This record gives sequence, C-alpha cells and structure tokens, in this order.
Amino acid sequence: MLNPKTITVDINITAILSEVEVKAYMIAEKMDDGEIKTEVEDIKSEKNKPMLYRSIQRAAATFIDSVYFATRSNSDVAKDNKLSQPTSISIVLSLPADYSQTSLNALSEYIHDYLVCMCLFDFLYIFDDKEAQKWNDKAQYDISRIQHYASEDTPPLRRQPSVF
Repeated sequence: MLNPKTITVDINITAILSEVEVKAYMIAEKMDDGEIKTEVEDIKSEKNKPMLYRSIQRAAATFIDSVYFATRSNSDVAKDNKLSQPTSISIVLSLPADYSQTSLNALSEYIHDYLVCMCLFDFLYIFDDKEAQKWNDKAQYDISRIQHYASEDTPPLRRQPSVF
C-alpha cells in the first residue's frame, strides 16, 4: 500500500448502549414468557452495565484482531480486568490514501452494528439461545462486511521469507 493514511474511527459507547437497550426492549415485546421478558427489558439496569461494558470491550478486541491487516497493531481495548466504563473506543486503521469517505462511513456503521449485535448476543444467550443465535449470525455478517470494507484496495500483506 503506497502512502497509507491513518484514520481513527471513534465508537461512542453510550450510543451503542442506547441502541442495545432499544433493541432489547423490542425483543422482549416479542417474548411470551413474562419472567424472561422482564429480565430482557431490565438490560438497562445498573447491575447489567459492567457486563455490557465488558461485552463491548471484548467485541471491540475481537474486531481489531479480525482486521489486523488494517490496524497493524495488537488489541489493547480489553487489556485490564478492571470494570472501567469508557465513553468511547478509538480504533486506528491504516487505509489507502485514496480511500473513499463513503466506504469509511459504511465501515463505521458496520463496526457500530457489530458491537451492538455482539452485546445483544452475550446478554440474550443467558435467556434465549435461539434469539441470541440470530444476533450472532448478524454480527458475523457485519464482521464480513467490515473485513470487505477494511481490505478494499488493500494489497495482501507480504511477509519476508524466513528460515524459521
């Protein structure tokens, strides 16, 4: 890649949590079991916040590892076990100099959607594994689209031959 440009994608965690709450409420409305419905609606309670933050951090770390060719760095999003609650996650990508703004916007949206889906998957897996699987499938679709947009016009990574 000649003359790559570095782009920082900032992911607003508050926006992700808001979307997770709205989608969890809609999922709960479809459920028949009243007790499980109440638990799913209760995703916004303070007792669930640490789990949601860990889920977002784990999904962000997984995302960064899956697009290593574009980040060229190891994931340090979830490097400590403290229950920190950051307000945003910054992801630095190395993309071609002529990378389009339209593709960057789509990439940002897919990253956001991926984090929302993985957060819902982690939470719903406790109560309804069939519903959780739907969100996992959507997350896998999102990560494939992310890899497509992140690798667009990016030549394959060439490694030097080694005797080892």
